[in-house]
Amino acid sequence: MKNVCKVFSFFIMVVVIGHIFSSCTTSTANVHVSNIIGVPEAAIVGFPLTLSGIVFPENTNARDIEWSVLNAGTTWATINGNILNAAEAGTVIVTATVADGLGYSQNTTDEQGYRIPIPYTQNFAITVVPPAVRTVTFNSNNTDASSIEANPQILTVSPTTVSIGSLPSPPARPDYFFHGWNMQADGSGTSFTTTTFVPENITVYAMWGTHPVIEMVWIPGGRFEMGRNLGDGEGNNVTPVSTVTLSGFYMGIYLVTQELYQAVMGSNPSHFHGGSGSELFAGEIQGWRPVESVSWYDALVFCNRLSIMEGLSPAYSLNNSTNPDNWGSVPTARNTTWDAVQVLSSSTGYRLPTEAQWEYAAKGGNSSPGSFSYSGSNDPEAVAWYHANSNSMTHQVGLKQPNGLGLYDMSGNVWEWCWDWWSSYTRRAKTNPTGPASGSYRVLRGGSWFHDGPFLRSVYRGSIGSPLYRTHNVGFRLVRP
Repeated sequence: MKNVCKVFSFFIMVVVIGHIFSSCTTSTANVHVSNIIGVPEAAIVGFPLTLSGIVFPENTNARDIEWSVLNAGTTWATINGNILNAAEAGTVIVTATVADGLGYSQNTTDEQGYRIPIPYTQNFAITVVPPAVRTVTFNSNNTDASSIEANPQILTVSPTTVSIGSLPSPPARPDYFFHGWNMQADGSGTSFTTTTFVPENITVYAMWGTHPVIEMVWIPGGRFEMGRNLGDGEGNNVTPVSTVTLSGFYMGIYLVTQELYQAVMGSNPSHFHGGSGSELFAGEIQGWRPVESVSWYDALVFCNRLSIMEGLSPAYSLNNSTNPDNWGSVPTARNTTWDAVQVLSSSTGYRLPTEAQWEYAAKGGNSSPGSFSYSGSNDPEAVAWYHANSNSMTHQVGLKQPNGLGLYDMSGNVWEWCWDWWSSYTRRAKTNPTGPASGSYRVLRGGSWFHDGPFLRSVYRGSIGSPLYRTHNVGFRLVRP
């Protein structure tokens, strides 16, 4: 009997400890929700609208959102699951609820002894409009081309949709670059895109700039296993694998092009400049080839100059200055002053991605990236210019298939500079890592037109990148906070 009691007591202890552990784990694993974005702002009478949103902080975005109609006594608008149906025009207020969005009560438990979840709620106004054809007039906003002004492009919005779905071909203006469409002629309004709500007939205006626009995509933050080789391509894990948590950031959809580099820096150092011996591949645009033959030091200058041109606060500080005019000539030998450059935490400007940001984005981020060895596919032919298909040259950006985040050429075309000094991985978990404080080489990622498949993998690390290294298969892309 004593032995039975001992066994029974041990069983009870295991159950209780397991219960406490489960409860504590649930409590500490959840990050408090601070915001929900991306909720639709408009609906059409008589047509179901699927409600969705992105939960922040970004590593909470897998948590379920429950939807309800807030308006007291509202009968013309109903929600079933995440489907909104509206029988008449007007404004309906919907409430989004994340059941455990604010964690768990420290003092109250349910009948089983589990802590009670504290919900996070946020209200959204959705405008419901009647089904009707609406027109969008695209004004070129171009005083140098009155013929275009006389015949503006006009597209229609279907009665069953709230946005236009597609945009017309960009207009042209000598010596200017098209920067998209805006709701106001002076650019003071909001940008107009394929998803902008069109409640009535409207006119939008072309925006112009003296340098090419940087197209960027938001990469929601999250957690991933850095060094874990995905898919069925060649190669193994880069060990030791570690868990890395990242905040969200913007990343350039494309590599920095020769056109953009020329506009910002006033020169194009690229070996593949389109002249004799580096001719352009048939059908491609020379200015849209990636810039190459740029050092890590060159990239710092470019980032700050572009930030200044766009009115952003530059990211890099050298000798307490963010103005590259005060930095002196770009070094052609190792330079301890330039190696000691700092990133200003409060800055909004462009910069090189950290190695962790680069790998996370190459793998597709935190939004169902798929299990791919290369960025967007297990077939390098689909996503990369590399040794087998490049004809020993760079190619216009954006011609291969993008990855799940819409990023092009993350595998192949040219190697990409990262911020970090190269060092061996460590096993410990990390949050927003930026690499060691010093080193001999800056990290290169992605492989190039010159390399075979294994070098194109999202986990492969290039380690020969002295910061002054310039060669015809090394370029870069940009990120912003």
